[in-house]
Amino acid sequence: CLVTTLTMPTGWWVIGRSPFRFLRPEAEDAFPLAVGDRVRFLRISHDEYHRQAAGGPKEPS
Repeated sequence: CLVTTLTMPTGWWVIGRSPFRFLRPEAEDAFPLAVGDRVRFLRISHDEYHRQAAGGPKEPS
């Protein structure tokens, strides 16, 4: 299974998309996640997805 920030053919079963940038080549630490990190995915609205992808503020919890 795969969670991706891109729309692309992969051959994998895509189970979701995330606005989180898993690869940041311009940053000192290009990979913000490390082996052993726990990740929790929450359902967000289509509008919230695009707001976060554009770098805007998150909806209040």
